[in-house]
Amino acid sequence: MRTPPTLCAGAICLVLLASHARAAPVAVANGGFEDPQYNDGDWGYGVIDWDHSSGDVVGTGNAAGTWFPGRNGMAREHRNISGSNGGYLRQTVSTVQNATQYTLMVEVGYRLDVPNFPGYKVQLLAVDGQDETLLGEDSSPSGPDRGEWLTSTVAYRSMGLDPHAGKDLVVRLSDLGGGAQVNFDHVCLDARPSSYQPFGELHVTNPGFEATPLGYAGEDDGIAGWDFVFVEAAGNTTGTGVLRPTPDMFPGGAAEGENVAFSDGHVIRQVLAGEPIASDISYALSVEVGNRGDLPGFPGYAVQLLALDPHTGTSQLLSEDDNSLTIEEGEFQTSTVSYRASPLDPNLGHFLEIHLVGDGVQVNFDDVRLLAVPEPGMLVLLVIGGLVFLLGSRLRNSFD
Repeated sequence: MRTPPTLCAGAICLVLLASHARAAPVAVANGGFEDPQYNDGDWGYGVIDWDHSSGDVVGTGNAAGTWFPGRNGMAREHRNISGSNGGYLRQTVSTVQNATQYTLMVEVGYRLDVPNFPGYKVQLLAVDGQDETLLGEDSSPSGPDRGEWLTSTVAYRSMGLDPHAGKDLVVRLSDLGGGAQVNFDHVCLDARPSSYQPFGELHVTNPGFEATPLGYAGEDDGIAGWDFVFVEAAGNTTGTGVLRPTPDMFPGGAAEGENVAFSDGHVIRQVLAGEPIASDISYALSVEVGNRGDLPGFPGYAVQLLALDPHTGTSQLLSEDDNSLTIEEGEFQTSTVSYRASPLDPNLGHFLEIHLVGDGVQVNFDDVRLLAVPEPGMLVLLVIGGLVFLLGSRLRNSFD
């Protein structure tokens, strides 16, 4: 029988829908340790939504910027962080699924006022009652430089019929002992089928910076879902955050929604957990860049796409827009950055990372989007795969 002409279109739609459904961040309760909210310099013991060691060894707070420099105080992401002085934090986040790639990312910090780093341990466990199985861990006696942070990455790829399927999936954070405090922030877990291929718009957390509710002309330091990276040359009295602009800033309001992000010379950063760079894929990053009407002149900006090596924690610049736009006061323009990953790209398997940087006086950003477009050869393979799937389904139905 002649194949209906809609089969190819159906295969393409199937591939597109399957690809979009695969990006699945796993909810980690209080993963940024923002509950409860603390003012600068406040600290409390215990961690909401996390099991933790007894005694005053694990806590949450927003301590003074003498721990970590910058206006955001000590936080790597938004306001608060957690800390462990010989204890652990532990949370059951899901159950282990078959044929799934898990990627856990946690920010690990080394306080300026701690003379000796106590080491850290980030673990992913499968738990069945009292039975615990280590699925993966990142453990090291050394850490970032004093006053800095590093991104710890743990991965686990479950089998098609995994022996741990159905068990509790548990995140566990701890130091390696010694009494000195190690800090944690921005706990992210991604889960997607092992057969995942990037296609279409990729998941960017809080892309329009709307996660923080603000009143008219409101402002908040730190950005939910985004990291703050201190740049010493920019000074420690500036930072990053979100604001709801007034008409004198932007007569037309935000480019998207109500809020915009701002940078006063430091880096707004997000690593896409579970989104490794794939061969024969072209990536396109677009960001709205704003020039406030109430601030004379425009200091410049940078929009960057990078690759984070999960084994070394170092990042490699892939492509950037370094101040190419001429933006009138009170206006936004779209910055675009693109990168094509070849089959021999040395960054294959490294995680995509976005940087937004203002060059001094405040620059604003909004509506961050990242697209993945397969090269023609890869697209053909995806369509063929869809055709085979649909044809197999029809054959199976014909025998039923």
